[in-house]
Amino acid sequence: MNDRVLIHVEAAPFGGGFTLYVAQSTAQGLDVIDLGNVARHSVPENTQIPPGSVLTLSDSAARQLMDQLWVAGVRPTKVIDEQSRAGAMQAHIDDLRSVVQQALPVAIGAKS
Repeated sequence: MNDRVLIHVEAAPFGGGFTLYVAQSTAQGLDVIDLGNVARHSVPENTQIPPGSVLTLSDSAARQLMDQLWVAGVRPTKVIDEQSRAGAMQAHIDDLRSVVQQALPVAIGAKS
């Protein structure tokens, strides 16, 4: 059987958040998951979440959700500073180069 989860996100009009569509493609057709009629449970603070109250997604479905949220305009609140990341990688490469130069009496990068 080739069941697959399909996820689509759209920005709601007038800044009203986002609309999430979830469906599962099955051999019989498309099963749409109605997230609008999700049951709500009130539980006291510091108690366990009732069983069955968690939405579980596969890795591929979670990636679809992230991709669709990105397409709809949602961006992460914390963005990795690529410049700092590149600097740290260069420092690591320089450290490794130093170790290799000490281990091998060869001039790295020297032209012969």
